[in-house]
Amino acid sequence: MKTTLLRKWYLNRSYFSIRILGILSLILIMNSCYKERLEFDKIAGGKWSPEFAAPIAFGNLTMGDIIEGSKKTWKEYPDGFLSVIYRKEQISQIADDVVAIPDQTHDTSIVFVLPPGLPIGDSVSVNLGFNSEFDGTSTDERIDSILFKDGYMDFEISTDLNHDSYIELSIPKLTKAGVPFHKKILFTYTGGSSNTKTVSVHLKDYYLVLSPGASGQPSYIHQDIKLSATASNNPNNSPYNYHIEQKLHGLQYYLVMGHLGKHDINVDKTSVVIDLFDNQMAGALYAEDPRLKVTLVNSFGLPSALTFTELYAERDGVKLNFTSSILPTINVNYPSLSEIGENDTTLLYFTKANSNIIDIIELNPENFFFEGLIQTNPQGGNLGNFALDTSNISVDIEIEIPLYGKALNFVLRDTTLLSGDDDTDSHGVESLTLRIKTKNKFPIDVNMQIYMTDSLDNIIDSVFDAGGKLLDAAPTDGSPNYHVTSSIDNLTYIALTQRQLDSYKKARKLIVESHSSTTNAGSDMIKIYTDNGVYFEIAAKAKYTNEF
Repeated sequence: MKTTLLRKWYLNRSYFSIRILGILSLILIMNSCYKERLEFDKIAGGKWSPEFAAPIAFGNLTMGDIIEGSKKTWKEYPDGFLSVIYRKEQISQIADDVVAIPDQTHDTSIVFVLPPGLPIGDSVSVNLGFNSEFDGTSTDERIDSILFKDGYMDFEISTDLNHDSYIELSIPKLTKAGVPFHKKILFTYTGGSSNTKTVSVHLKDYYLVLSPGASGQPSYIHQDIKLSATASNNPNNSPYNYHIEQKLHGLQYYLVMGHLGKHDINVDKTSVVIDLFDNQMAGALYAEDPRLKVTLVNSFGLPSALTFTELYAERDGVKLNFTSSILPTINVNYPSLSEIGENDTTLLYFTKANSNIIDIIELNPENFFFEGLIQTNPQGGNLGNFALDTSNISVDIEIEIPLYGKALNFVLRDTTLLSGDDDTDSHGVESLTLRIKTKNKFPIDVNMQIYMTDSLDNIIDSVFDAGGKLLDAAPTDGSPNYHVTSSIDNLTYIALTQRQLDSYKKARKLIVESHSSTTNAGSDMIKIYTDNGVYFEIAAKAKYTNEF
């Protein structure tokens, strides 16, 4: 907006008419200053009743200017048509909190025989293999591989062998930087009936590939064991026993693959704040083509379905549920096994053709709430899935309200506080008249009233005897574009009496109330474009009396 000010004065974004009253202080100060400067007390008695007229401001305010200074998100179409956008994103629980890997515990017993007559110092070895089942959190889960972010694999090995020995543990499909896991544990016999060793392995950055179990059975870890003993002077008490207790615990992953079963993923309750209807007191604003878009971005590599458990608009405690033939459950697209680390997007569009979005916006809501529950693998089966530790599903709700519709006595009320510390002498000011000339290119009629109130909102006075007509609607070319074809001139005088000036001085608040309607009693449709605007000129004339 380009505005020229001939005084130090400014226009408020919502109600430039309020600031017009700010000129009162200027007039009152002028009265005080001129008294001192001309030393009226030295002039012979009498009365002086001058009038002052001065331009205050002029400018051109367009929707383009409003958008530029607005905190809202606007969408401008190629022809300049405008929509206002409200959106909010909520991230679901991440995979770490949903797909957990339970602790695994396995016990293995091995019988070892030292050959009779084995010469002292000679050794004997045996090689064994065994499988350890690896369970998921439920029977419908099957884990195929894990890249560990954290966790430990602990061994506690006990034997009653009374000769020196060692055991080598190998897990060919547990690798780190491509090197298979291998551990050699020495048992030096120093007496006693039992010898126990413990080993703890930090699994960070290890990659485990599990072997598939038989039909309906869990996957398993294949492990190789080599036992070797060296004969000594101690007696041969064969058979001997080795007991191996293995525990994997505190397991966390960067990546887990397999069939990950059914899990519930929460989408917490979230509010889309809609401030377009803030300060509305009465009347109605009808949007002709509002839309709601749901964007789901999924980095889980598994089928999912989202059910909205809460989806409603609210104003002043009144709730209206959002309904659609597409709801309540939405199938969520997901990346394939060849797209690990990527995501897939699901887009859903709700219009007046498939939902009650018109009713939602006619409520003129303050908030739109959503909350959901996502179920993974809802159809069951045995599909291959994956999850990264950071996998999630984001739910983005976007409400687009095109500036296309109609208004019937749509009332907005806003309040500004006055400082209450104005000690300017208003004696002698008889009247103040503001002249507002407009060229309106908005297709809307606007009436306004300005109330002066005390600190408790009790009305002291008002500016107009009845609501002042500030703007007459500009004509349009009709459907489908509704472009304004010409501007409409309007001239408004705001005459403030001595009583109103005194009321302004006593007031602690100004309440501005505007009434807006489209033509034909709010029945005509309109569209708002970036070039819609108002050109205005504001001038003031003051009259006051000084005694001398």
